[in-house]
Amino acid sequence: MVKEIEVKCEKINPEELVEQILYGWFKQSNKVEGIYFNRKNKLNCPTFKVKPRKNGIPDMILCINFFGKKQYIVIEIKDALISRKYYGWSKNI
Repeated sequence: MVKEIEVKCEKINPEELVEQILYGWFKQSNKVEGIYFNRKNKLNCPTFKVKPRKNGIPDMILCINFFGKKQYIVIEIKDALISRKYYGWSKNI
């Protein structure tokens, strides 16, 4: 007997998809002690808040154990099509 399964597909923006992929990849590393996002997400990860700056707010912060010391890595995720437009625009100035 075949059962019908209803699948609900949500539209997800490219940035959120990349965040989920990176989360899974970084979770596999034993050096990553914490993963923090700048907003609530479907992964229920802890979030962080920073004061807004000219260059924006980072999307993700990693806490890693690097040779026995805690270090933080800030990651900004951009859409390649948008980034390429900005790169071309700044290059022509």
